[in-house]
Amino acid sequence: MRVVQNNKNVKGNNAKMRKYLKSNKGITLITLTTTIVVMLIISVSITININPYIQRKNKTNLETDILKLKEEISYYYSKNKTLPIINKYTNINMLEKNINDNENYYVIDLSKIGEEELNYGKDYYKINNKEELISNLLDIYIINEQSHTIYYPKGIEYNSQIYYTTMSLGQVKIEDIPISKIEITGEKSGKVGEQIILNAKVIPEFVKNTGVIWSSSDKNLATVNENGKVTLIKEGTVTITAVSKDDNSISETYIIDIK
Repeated sequence: MRVVQNNKNVKGNNAKMRKYLKSNKGITLITLTTTIVVMLIISVSITININPYIQRKNKTNLETDILKLKEEISYYYSKNKTLPIINKYTNINMLEKNINDNENYYVIDLSKIGEEELNYGKDYYKINNKEELISNLLDIYIINEQSHTIYYPKGIEYNSQIYYTTMSLGQVKIEDIPISKIEITGEKSGKVGEQIILNAKVIPEFVKNTGVIWSSSDKNLATVNENGKVTLIKEGTVTITAVSKDDNSISETYIIDIK
């Protein structure tokens, strides 16, 4: 009877052990599965949280770059009356263009504006004056000849949208921009019988306009034709005036001494 009882005890213990192992195995699999799911959720959460931060930082870097370039280019243009550019850039199909752009886009020549330290635009240093190479570069800054809008062809993604520049495009047409003033250049003195050619520049220069109307304060001293050619007739001082054809409230005067 003891042998039988012992066998029963052994069988009972074995059954309990198998049940325990099965129970432990089940808990281990559930725990492992739960851990993996939690890790995936955490990973996705971190990715979701980091991506907007990175995108926002990238967009801020682009805005900072373009602001620097605008300031430097504005100064360069006011001083030299030309843009700091090198080769023409033709790979512009992806750009959302400014409505005031013309057909000419150029690579900004950083060497002409002090090679300002930028976040992007590193492809500039790969240029070897080969247009076929330049057209393949994207990490570079370009500018439109007419509107002076600055673009970054590679683009920056932010909130599921690609930004190639920082300004709001297409809001104001050139013809809707008012003329602010007129600047007259030319010789300020001459002798009787000579002719002086005056040039009237409308500001801003890219604004479409129909020109100016010229007039002389004293036709006995000097006359001026529709193209700004002044004929000096008599000794004295004469005032030549240019009035905008589009807005007669915008005018500029120019004094010429006749000797």
